[in-house]
Amino acid sequence: MQDLRRNQLVWLDPQGWLQVQSHVWDAEAQALLAHWCDHDLPLVVCRQRLDVAPDQLCLGLPAPRQWSRRRLALTVGRDQVAVIGDFPTLRQVAQALPWGPAALELDRALTELAVTPRVYGSHAWQWLTQMPYLHGDSDIDVTLEVPDFQAACEVLALLAAADLGPRLDGEIVFPDGQAVAWRELQRLLTGHTAQALLKERQGIRLATLAELQKLGICTPDEAAHAMPCHEPNAIVVRAQLADDALVGGPPSGRWMSGPVSTAAQKFGLAAVRALYAEVALEPKPGLVSFRDCGSHTDMDAQTFMRSLFALRGYFPRMVRAGHTGAPFAVLEGLGKNAEARMLTATGGINTHRGAIFGLGLLCASAGQLQAQGLPFTSQHLRGALLSTWGDALAQRAKAARLSAPVSNGQRAIRRFELRSAGDEAAQAFPVLFDVTLPALQAALRAGAGERAARVQALFATMAALDDTNCVHRGGIDGLRFVQASARQFLQAGGVLQADWVPQARAMHSAFVARRLSPGGSADVLASACWVRLTLQSQMSASSMQSLPELAA
Repeated sequence: MQDLRRNQLVWLDPQGWLQVQSHVWDAEAQALLAHWCDHDLPLVVCRQRLDVAPDQLCLGLPAPRQWSRRRLALTVGRDQVAVIGDFPTLRQVAQALPWGPAALELDRALTELAVTPRVYGSHAWQWLTQMPYLHGDSDIDVTLEVPDFQAACEVLALLAAADLGPRLDGEIVFPDGQAVAWRELQRLLTGHTAQALLKERQGIRLATLAELQKLGICTPDEAAHAMPCHEPNAIVVRAQLADDALVGGPPSGRWMSGPVSTAAQKFGLAAVRALYAEVALEPKPGLVSFRDCGSHTDMDAQTFMRSLFALRGYFPRMVRAGHTGAPFAVLEGLGKNAEARMLTATGGINTHRGAIFGLGLLCASAGQLQAQGLPFTSQHLRGALLSTWGDALAQRAKAARLSAPVSNGQRAIRRFELRSAGDEAAQAFPVLFDVTLPALQAALRAGAGERAARVQALFATMAALDDTNCVHRGGIDGLRFVQASARQFLQAGGVLQADWVPQARAMHSAFVARRLSPGGSADVLASACWVRLTLQSQMSASSMQSLPELAA
């Protein structure tokens, strides 16, 4: 008999049912057990009590409403288990339910991570037994098996961004069967608590972030990447990350009325995944990763995770506003609201201002594409941006050039005739679509893995972008150093070199020594990841055989 884990299903043989029903039960329990036996229904493996013999198994039977929702605790011999199975998948349960479309989009995104969400709790038992378990406030409980802590973080980002209607709860399960509630892990990552409850086969205990980061099959080097710069109890967080609790809730009005559509959910999930992909990437010269804090002393990967969770509702709202053709002033208002959420969540630290602007505009453009009934391609995306908000963006960029500069970045743009983020947006993001995306695709076609291709795209962006973050930190000489270093790396072969990782990490050390951080390039990379994830999702949904052409 294999070593069973919590939340597995088992079916008993006749001898097992005879043993169970031989105990003294009240009339209601006897009727319940008789029904379960007669209809060959499963039981669930529970946490194994320490006082139970090794050849015995602790099981549970959660009853439906007609038996007062009782929970029976059973103990049987392991040799009396006839069949072992699993709870149904999210896809199976969601098919015929009102929240099904949004759940299928979440399932698709998780499947791309090689994670299969399984439903337990009331929704699963009603699906298994065809008896009434659900009520108006029933949660959707899911288990998600992950290989390591890095995967757990990416899964967590998707769960936090999902909006299925009913509350989404459940556990992230590591390879040895240890499990943590995903909402508790979220609180731990965002610094709201110093420990999370870790459920093990024979008990529960409190675990720190450092202990959770060691779970799974990651190598020692990968485990080092997952270590943040600070312990969570050293971080003061004032944010309440519930979606509408910050800064007075989301903007309202006719541009934002109605529920978030499945399309908006899809684009929003891709945005959260893209932001996670950027922060999790390493090596990444001068920038924050799970490995270290880069050139920054005021932020770490946890800061980015808090920001990411705070922004999870912003991107679907931008898609919805874009779908309605909202004027640019509405998009700007949504962006300012999102920025306030970010600053509240991070204690005033700017982690994603550039992504709020750039990636937010792209999400709005995707919504406009949906409204026009056009397929998602780079050319159509850029066209929707320019035709709907191009004039407003051009006027905004012109006004910024004519007004007195109020920041170091604006002064540098004026003095050295650099292109600002506003200029990039007004021209439909030429660096993103003409440099970053082609570099990402070319690296993948050349055989580079996902991580290496993203690094290649980042270096290509660093070589081409007028990144005012670098000017702010190192003057114009700092920007030229970043651009020249990136070009040198690419000219030597980029990530197709056998030793590209130590080379990129050496450059990281050089950037840190000069306090250089190409944050603008990181924002463009996140946008490139979003476009690619969205193209992949479209391909999966329509069973396409090849990706649409990325070039404009």
